Amino acid sequence: MSSARWLWFGQPVVTLELVQLQSFAALAYGTQSVPRVDKIGQISDRHLARPRIDNLSSIVPTSTAATFNRDAEREQGLPELRMNASALRAYRFGQFRVDLLRQQLTGADGIVAGLSARAYDVLIYLLENRDRVVSKNELMKAVWPRSVVEENNLNQAVTILRRALGDRRDSPQFVRTIAGRGYRFVGDVSEEAAESEPGAPIHPPPAAIPTNPVAARQEPPPHAVALQELAPPPSSLAGVRTEPDTRRRHLLLGLGLATVAAGGTAWWLASRREAQRSARLRSLAVLPFRPLVEESGDPAMEFGMADTLITRLSSLPGLVVRPFSAVRNYTATDQDPLQAGRDLRADSVLEGHILMRENRVRVSARLLDVASGAALWSGSFEEPLDQFFSAQDALAGQVVAALQIQMTDRDRRQLLDHPTNNVRAWQLYINARYHWERKTAESFRRAVEYYEAAEKLDPGFALAAVGQADSWAVLGVYNVMPPADAFARASAAGERALRLAPDLPEAVATMGHIMVQGRRDWRGGERMYRRALDTKPDYAQCRMWLANDCAFQGRLREGLTEARGAQDLEPWSRTFVANVGLILYFLRDYAAARAQLDPLVEVEPEFPLARHHLARVLLMSGAPERAVSLLTGRGMADVAGGLSTLARAYVATGQRELAEVEVQRLEEKGARGIGVGFDLALIHAALGDRSRALHAIERAENDGSQMMGFLNSEPGLDLIRNDPRFRAVSRGVGLG
Repeated sequence: MSSARWLWFGQPVVTLELVQLQSFAALAYGTQSVPRVDKIGQISDRHLARPRIDNLSSIVPTSTAATFNRDAEREQGLPELRMNASALRAYRFGQFRVDLLRQQLTGADGIVAGLSARAYDVLIYLLENRDRVVSKNELMKAVWPRSVVEENNLNQAVTILRRALGDRRDSPQFVRTIAGRGYRFVGDVSEEAAESEPGAPIHPPPAAIPTNPVAARQEPPPHAVALQELAPPPSSLAGVRTEPDTRRRHLLLGLGLATVAAGGTAWWLASRREAQRSARLRSLAVLPFRPLVEESGDPAMEFGMADTLITRLSSLPGLVVRPFSAVRNYTATDQDPLQAGRDLRADSVLEGHILMRENRVRVSARLLDVASGAALWSGSFEEPLDQFFSAQDALAGQVVAALQIQMTDRDRRQLLDHPTNNVRAWQLYINARYHWERKTAESFRRAVEYYEAAEKLDPGFALAAVGQADSWAVLGVYNVMPPADAFARASAAGERALRLAPDLPEAVATMGHIMVQGRRDWRGGERMYRRALDTKPDYAQCRMWLANDCAFQGRLREGLTEARGAQDLEPWSRTFVANVGLILYFLRDYAAARAQLDPLVEVEPEFPLARHHLARVLLMSGAPERAVSLLTGRGMADVAGGLSTLARAYVATGQRELAEVEVQRLEEKGARGIGVGFDLALIHAALGDRSRALHAIERAENDGSQMMGFLNSEPGLDLIRNDPRFRAVSRGVGLG
């Protein structure tokens, strides 16, 4: 038992039905600059800047109420599976009940579990055919009768289903994988006739919860019921954090609605799908911790506490934890946690404060029910700094107890697992993560320094080595340093991580990224990505890397499916939103690409990746003037895929002399070891100079150009695509 001093402030736990939360997610990005640190390891408030919140990053329409609305899915061709409603009302298995009329899955407590339409259909089909093994092909034809889909779509649906059921592939209670054949439902199933009374819990909850600091459940008081009945309209939920002007919000909403009307895939549409998929699971938002005393704040520690808890709790079955990309900007000292929970469509929200003083750390936190505002749990822990992990463990354990999550022994081990036992190394690591999340050239360099210092303190800290590998790789991808140098360093760090933890999904996926971007080993990288996803199917960054790799190998539709899957997992990620738009560009679906990217650029005009991707689309859509205005006078012109875009826009608007100036700029970068051949080929092709374009693309074969994977799909290279020299380059890089 930890030596922590636990202070309890128990309040009754109120059980309320889910209500429709009508609010918009207003998630901001952007930070103030961070001063240089004189000495690595001296972590204090004077070395770290507090992030600021100044704009929106997404506008997400509300999901429907707790009952599952399938009308939109039917319009997209979902089958009506074989359900005899006159004979059956429901299936029951374990603690679950499937209501065939309401088309929803509920657990023992009557809470509706979160299932996507496809996952629900998979469940019904397996239940109806539980007397036999159902092949994957049969299941795909039943669930997607009028669509051609990849096996990966089915795998994702099964993963969502298993997570909702708390099931495991290696020890299934309900859905068993039959190797080489398909799936079979193996749980004991009973059928409920249509005339039976619906909705009763299978196992009534106990009258009291024994020996638990969390108070027993009770009926909601009248004022709590009133809160449900009088759920505030969207306008009343705004204004807690720094907000953009109302005109921008209305403009963005209009853009989103116009996108749907046009049949496009607006970037926030994935957010809606994610909300519909997960809001009916037991969902939790862990907000960045805040300082107990403002002047003693340590933003890295405050972010690190939330990031660590999110990582730990995300592994638990039956719980959806909002990713760090969603919560990272809820840092205002007067932040209303219930408002944040409504913004994030979470059932519960955890907020906390932290104070570090004289080698001691004190953490206080409370877990709130978003619908009622009731405190499900609150408490405080205090430990010597060198025993800080005890406070972390206690806090995670109490959150799990308050949410009444059923855990196996394996779940408990994962919850209490520490990537390092060195508190100081962990502090350095979370400082690195803090800088990494700022996503600037300087912050990536600072992240490397902190990761290296963490690994030096604990040479067995595999995640610190992974962080170094990721940071070096991104410095190469974004043309901050020569790719040959960047990927040599990334490879060394990645190999150290794999030696320390051969099965760590983060280490496996990172090595896959290095193989693809640094070595152009497209197929070897794909094997690494899939290996990581077998262990951690909800690893969004790995799924997006896989999306790009599929696109590199000419499987653009499969890449788009994977990219959208990553965006579904983290709909608040600006980079993921932009990447879906980029793949749509390579598919030459320019209308859909604009629908994806236009709202993002409107909300985040200073986000370089979105601007450059949209500019590429505009060039191919006959709007070069807007492309020029997007890119002139802006910072970070050297993002991956952006080296040539402005020059091409100059050519398209008749400013050829300015395009030649850009050519000289790239030649200077090339002399410093940056891969520029691919982008020079694009510029020369735009200028109509076939000879120089072919020479440049041959140069790109060996200069580390980071967009070379898109060689066979880049529209800007159509001028030279059929030339034998071009086809020879394609074969030379393994894409022929």
